[in-house]
Amino acid sequence: MNDSDKILNERSPLKGDLFFHFPIQSIWSKTEKKIYKNQWGTIAYEQVGRSFVVAGDPLSKSLDAQVACMDDFIHFVKTKNGRVCGYYFSEEFAQKSSLEHHCAGVSRLNDLKNWSMKGHRSEEFRRARRKGEASNLEVKELKIEDLENWQPALLNFANTWRKQKGIIRIGFLLSPLSKTLDEMLKGERLFICHKNQSIHAIISFKKWSYKNYYIDQLMQRRGGHRYALDYLLTRSFQTLQQEGVSLVSLGFCPGIVKRPATWVELILSLWSRTRIFYSPQGLYTFKRKYSNIEKNRYLLLDPKASKILQIFDMERATLSLGAVEN
Repeated sequence: MNDSDKILNERSPLKGDLFFHFPIQSIWSKTEKKIYKNQWGTIAYEQVGRSFVVAGDPLSKSLDAQVACMDDFIHFVKTKNGRVCGYYFSEEFAQKSSLEHHCAGVSRLNDLKNWSMKGHRSEEFRRARRKGEASNLEVKELKIEDLENWQPALLNFANTWRKQKGIIRIGFLLSPLSKTLDEMLKGERLFICHKNQSIHAIISFKKWSYKNYYIDQLMQRRGGHRYALDYLLTRSFQTLQQEGVSLVSLGFCPGIVKRPATWVELILSLWSRTRIFYSPQGLYTFKRKYSNIEKNRYLLLDPKASKILQIFDMERATLSLGAVEN
């Protein structure tokens, strides 16, 4: 068990709202972040050039402790002639931080405690279920004992999906599928939608607290069934709800900034309307259909350093380019 796993386990008894809508710490160990610990909490980061790119809020027991934890980290980085930046920060922390903050996008979450298949708001879920059932699609949660039979097909599916999408692998807060298969031994959950053993869609879930899950992988085969991913998401939500799961985070939608207030936010908003790397707007539209909570997420920058260079380093970290090893 590494440091980030230990810290996550230590956090599990905490009560209150501090982490209720903020699951990103659950992905630290999967993406092999460097860990900085002090008396106030824990920070995960990657070093790219002079930038220490932080992966979301510090893990602490209070908001004041989070701020103190980050201030101490900033001091540590300055002794190394570095600068601190990062993204996927909660609004509460970003506004308290001594760093400059800009809205970078949103997270979408589904509150399963107050969700059902009935009513107008669940029309998309019911449509997905009808389409899936009419097409004889099958949904299966893979167990450890299933991996020997399904692993070659899963890895082939993931590789084909990336080639068809033509995207660079995003590695800062998203792990490769092969890592997910290894993580199944540690509680990762993997659901597939298939027809006659041919995989059409994949979703993987990682627990971030006692009754909350975070979606890591979300893939649909090009040329496969139109509603395969929709049907898979619907069925997996039903399964998790029956088990007593309270909340599922569908993850980050970068560049979704409703009212840009700074030039940084304007650039992010304009970028989200392009198809560079992938389609943020299409991703947001899909996630919005199947969720009922939206939370702003923020980018933090050193106010005394070049914004352009920091954004460039964050892009390199996101695309797993140029990370410095200890």
